[in-house]
Amino acid sequence: MISYRRTALFIMATVAVFASLSPISAEDASVAGKPRIIVFGFVNLTGDASFSIPTETATENLAFTLKLLPKYEALETELILRNLSDETLAKYCLLNRRDFILYGSLDEDSEGRQLYTLSLFDREKGETTIHESDTGNSVLDVFTITDRLSASVLGTILGRRLTFGSIEIRNIGKPAEFDVSIDGVPVKSGEGTIEHIPDGPHTVHIARKDS
Repeated sequence: MISYRRTALFIMATVAVFASLSPISAEDASVAGKPRIIVFGFVNLTGDASFSIPTETATENLAFTLKLLPKYEALETELILRNLSDETLAKYCLLNRRDFILYGSLDEDSEGRQLYTLSLFDREKGETTIHESDTGNSVLDVFTITDRLSASVLGTILGRRLTFGSIEIRNIGKPAEFDVSIDGVPVKSGEGTIEHIPDGPHTVHIARKDS
């Protein structure tokens, strides 16, 4: 479902809709009782700075996708734990009242290739229950591989195959600035294509910024 509010924009939705997800509003997103997942994301351990911005962006993409899944409350952090043992992760969940930790990394393997991992720690079970990995050969592989790992891990969490779509927003009227949100989650303002939207129906709100 796409809703319009004081808008002069053209929206092209290319999201694979009508899967098992239901629309969620900003009010629903704040309802207590949902499992809370903290996203540590993809940490660059290669020592190569050229991977830093791509992995940070991949982490932001992962968190954004998770926020659009109505079953969970997704939280972000800039904290990086050096010790990722189950014992350390369990203590973190207990102290910070988190139910799951979604954590990943980018490192080099013994053959000089990039090794990507993405895992999920389950506080109730006290252990890492999901662990996925893949390899790449250059910085050009970052988004392809992190997207693949994200879809695989999130699909395992949901218990179904997960695919991503996008929404294109174009202003065909008088130039103006707009605030945009999807399912109550703020996204970048203005024109462009919003990627990493999980399949299912979504509600888009667009409002002209006050001059």
